[in-house]
Amino acid sequence: MAKYSSNPIAFFVLTTKAHLQSLSQIRHFYNLKVAFSGEDIWIKDFSLVQIDSKEVTTLPSKKIFYLKDNLLFPKGSLLPKNKLPSQLLWSPIAQVFLLEEPKINHNFFGIHDVITPKIVPSKEEKDTIAILTPINSVIKKTIESTASYRFENLKYTIINSNTVLIIGTPTLPIQGESYWLEHSFLYPNGYHLKYSILSLSIKKKINPDDLYYVLWDKNNCYSLIPKADCLPLSISSFRLSLTAPKV
Repeated sequence: MAKYSSNPIAFFVLTTKAHLQSLSQIRHFYNLKVAFSGEDIWIKDFSLVQIDSKEVTTLPSKKIFYLKDNLLFPKGSLLPKNKLPSQLLWSPIAQVFLLEEPKINHNFFGIHDVITPKIVPSKEEKDTIAILTPINSVIKKTIESTASYRFENLKYTIINSNTVLIIGTPTLPIQGESYWLEHSFLYPNGYHLKYSILSLSIKKKINPDDLYYVLWDKNNCYSLIPKADCLPLSISSFRLSLTAPKV
């Protein structure tokens, strides 16, 4: 690619979970967002200065793309490589490096163990309170054919234009990732916080004003879902959300 246009260019970096810790060298670029897709890690929102910086160019095993017409082009190429994966959940890069909470050893003053919060499999069953599912023809048909009284206690929000999160009970008969709720944390069913005693401390750091649902995934990262974006579910509101202009 000989020259970039005067319009802002959306740059993406692709790496893998094997090189997750190398992202610490770009953590100070607070505008960046990160998403996981299998073993792949996607990073977006680079400025032209950032994408050409030493911190990015020295990342190991990375690939740099720019986005045009929903196609990914390798930086410096006019030929598209592939499409950006759908259903990516983007989180600020600082959230990739999980909070560290000190655990005091009361027998040895001044000596601390560092605990990194993470979720782990659990044998305890919890009631499903939310479902995350791709928006497709099946989901649309299910919602549009559901009696209105079933929506009475349900809220929803659309994420990245192609995924819907439905919160409340009783849940609708749709397939997707199911979650349970505690302290505004939405955990995947079958998982819980490894050190549950820290849950309120973690909430105070990442969601102090309780303005978000904290949507955890099994990669031990999370997304902040604004509660203000969660609207009462109805057939008309869902249809309107799908036809609303994207900004």
